Amino acid sequence: MDGPNTLRGFNGKERRPVQPRILESFVHYLRSEGLAEPTLKVYASAVSMYLETLSVTATEPSQASRDTLGRYFQHLRARGHGAATVHGHQTALKRFHGWLAEQGLANANPIEKRIKMRVGRKLPRFITQEQAEALIDGVKGDDALAIRDRALLELLYGTGLRAAELVNLRLAQLDQGGSAIKLRGKGGKEAIVRYGERAAEALARYLSAARAELLERQSHDRLWVNCFGGPLGYHGLRRVTRERGASIGIPDLHPHMLRHSFATHLMERGAHLRVIQELLRHSSLRTTEIYTHLDTRRLDEERRRYHPRG
Repeated sequence: MDGPNTLRGFNGKERRPVQPRILESFVHYLRSEGLAEPTLKVYASAVSMYLETLSVTATEPSQASRDTLGRYFQHLRARGHGAATVHGHQTALKRFHGWLAEQGLANANPIEKRIKMRVGRKLPRFITQEQAEALIDGVKGDDALAIRDRALLELLYGTGLRAAELVNLRLAQLDQGGSAIKLRGKGGKEAIVRYGERAAEALARYLSAARAELLERQSHDRLWVNCFGGPLGYHGLRRVTRERGASIGIPDLHPHMLRHSFATHLMERGAHLRVIQELLRHSSLRTTEIYTHLDTRRLDEERRRYHPRG
């Protein structure tokens, strides 16, 4: 009988614990590349699970083939993991095998292109335009945390920034006069993200009236400051969105829902898909096309609501 710590590979045999050296080296590489800690932990967990599964057949990662990876992803699906988890593992393992090839530890990356799986595409969660207005307008008060939270939400919803991009912002990346943020993405590619008048007002108020108060005796160049004076991290941002969302009746609001809401509301108000792609900085239009499904669903709901024959 299996014990509580028994690990099984995709052929049902017991897995042996993975040697940590290669995983530690990969994590060190990711950290040196500036990968956000939450994403780094997800990658490390995915690669660790993968290496443990390979160990049952004594397969070296450098010898893994595209077929090996395909069977591994099918194994994940068979164990009840959803499409999002499987795709997340594909992303992590593509990065891992690319690193092996770069280090000369493997001849090639067997997963240079995504392995297609017959899985449904889950539509992202978002809030309505009315809820977004209520969320931001509901943050009132002159205390430093309220001023910070208002600016956070205005900028997150007003730009569609990713959570990691928002919390890692430095003061030097801001161009307040031009209402713009300079980002550096994959491959060192720069992007300019602009924000509107309301976000500019909230951000200016935070910088003039709240940031220095939150810093107290500390000193750093991160834009967002937590209640202890240090840089605000992802978990702090997650707490802000969850608590502010709960206060107006939106359960479990997370930062990425505001990115989805940003894109969905642009679509609802008539923005062209190519424009939304540029604003979200998607490399492929196929990634952006999911918002057309959201808009189609909304239109169908409106038709059923107002048409005399339903």
